[in-house]
Formats: sequence, structure tokens, C-alpha cells
Amino acid sequence: MAGVLSTALAIAIDRIDARIAQRSCEKAIASRRARKERDAQRAWKTHRDELRHIAMNIAAAKAAD
Repeated sequence: MAGVLSTALAIAIDRIDARIAQRSCEKAIASRRARKERDAQRAWKTHRDELRHIAMNIAAAKAAD
């Protein structure tokens, strides 16, 4: 009887550990996605600002002519 209870407890603990590990992996993946998205947005904003600066310089050069 003790062996059956021990086995059932071991299976339950194993399933709980598997769920915790799965949630941990899902959180890590979501965190990585969010970080990549933030980095992409930051890179786009930087690139956009550089393009605006170039456009303003071109407009200023044309206005000076």
C-alpha cells in the first residue's frame, strides 16, 4: 500500500514539476519576444530619426541654394 501511495505521490510531483518547467519556458520565450520587439522598435526609431536628420539637411541645403 505504501508503495502505491509513494508512486502516486511521485507521479503527482513529477507532473507539477513538468508544469512549472513548462510555464518557466513559456515566460522565458515571452520575455525574449518582448525584448526583441522593444529592440526592433528602438532600432526603427533611431533609424527614423537619422533619416529625418538627413532629410532636414537636404532641405536646408536646397533652401540655401
